[in-house]
Amino acid sequence: MKTISNIIRNRGVQHLAFWTLSLVVLAYLFAYQQQPNIADWVYALLFHLSIVLAVYLNIGLLIPAYFSKGRYLLYLLVSIGGILAATWFNILFFRYIPADQIGGFYFIAYYGFWDILLFMVVYWVLSSLLKLSKSWFLVREKDRKIDRLKKDLQEIELQNLKSQLNPHFLLNSLNGIYSLALDQDQRTAKAILMLSQNLRFTLYECNTEFIPLEQELNFLQNYLDLQRLRLENRAMIGLELTGNLEDRQVPPLLFLPLVENAFKHGLHGDQNEVRIRIECRATAGELNFRIENTTPAATATDQTMGGVGLENVRKRLNAIYPDRHRLVIDRSTKGFSVDLLIC
Repeated sequence: MKTISNIIRNRGVQHLAFWTLSLVVLAYLFAYQQQPNIADWVYALLFHLSIVLAVYLNIGLLIPAYFSKGRYLLYLLVSIGGILAATWFNILFFRYIPADQIGGFYFIAYYGFWDILLFMVVYWVLSSLLKLSKSWFLVREKDRKIDRLKKDLQEIELQNLKSQLNPHFLLNSLNGIYSLALDQDQRTAKAILMLSQNLRFTLYECNTEFIPLEQELNFLQNYLDLQRLRLENRAMIGLELTGNLEDRQVPPLLFLPLVENAFKHGLHGDQNEVRIRIECRATAGELNFRIENTTPAATATDQTMGGVGLENVRKRLNAIYPDRHRLVIDRSTKGFSVDLLIC
């Protein structure tokens, strides 16, 4: 079946089929009787010489050189000249061809100038339409392949980004648990349990492109509890959820880098206290996630923070929500804030 399809797609086979059909049509058109005789077939074959020249002049030279490059007026003018030249070639061919060169047959032109001109116009227009339609289908097919490649590359990039997020999250959490273990804190076991729950989420619940917003927020709440456990009284964290959160879906682990970055800013330099306010508001057409670290920045080095986490968020948003999101990041001496709007 694939072989037959390849044969049909072969350019030579397509051209041969077109000219065979054309020969049959003209032979029956030229025939004086119901069935064409040998003279009708020979005449139809000879008549095609001028047509073939006109058609391949059009599709092989003029369309690529002029029409495909947008030079439509020049193409029209040259086409008129080509059609007239093919018409006169047909008339002169049958007027001066030696009779002994075509097997004893002797032909005169059956049709006048305007009749032959009409033949040339029909074939010229038909060949142009076939050429342009084929080019259009080829362009569409290339566009589809490009779209598939872009989608595949997007999927690969998103998987790579998520694989970067998981170790990043794990490293931060293990650092916190390590601090508890050094102090022989009894809450170490609870922290390990909370970490295992979050790891289960990242391993088994994040393999789809989207997850329910509630599920993402539950994971985030668990992460905040883990941070509270690690920081004790040094963490002042507020989480406010408003709107219709049940019917929304988001990419998994989308908000985690933003939250991690806020903690990183809050504990940077001489700061030993984290004051973070998180708001998530969902409406019918928009999702707004805002996180603000209100701890004053101790040094100007805060301006360089953000690194891999925020860059991953930007890439994922550009891939999943092109032209449908707004990400505003503000670093100043007053603190650090991120405002994410998804339409």
